[in-house]
Amino acid sequence: MFIMYFVAFIDRVNVGFAKDAMKLDIGLSESAFALGAGIFFAAYALFGIPANLILNKIGAQKWLSITTAIWGLLSAMTGFVTSETQFIILRFLLGLGEAGFYPGILLLASIYFPNKVRGSVVGIFVLG
Repeated sequence: MFIMYFVAFIDRVNVGFAKDAMKLDIGLSESAFALGAGIFFAAYALFGIPANLILNKIGAQKWLSITTAIWGLLSAMTGFVTSETQFIILRFLLGLGEAGFYPGILLLASIYFPNKVRGSVVGIFVLG
């Protein structure tokens, strides 16, 4: 779980490291970058509730496999972006794909750890 959470964190912030290269390669403007960075979190928030509904229907293990595969594929596709529009659309889709990950992790913690230690486990997990 920790490795998946760490990769999700890196995935959320790594676009900042690629900003300068994307400016040169595809002519990404500051405003398009800001929109792409922000739209990720808008999509993340927008799909949070539907993702939880799906999570409850199909279970944490299956949902985490699906959502991890989706955002892994979308993250890889970022390397093939050739325009600002593609960047913005891909960031939106990435936000949708990642929205169900954290709730899935919390559900797994609730399944595998008893009430007595669950808060401590989640706290340690989030701290890294």
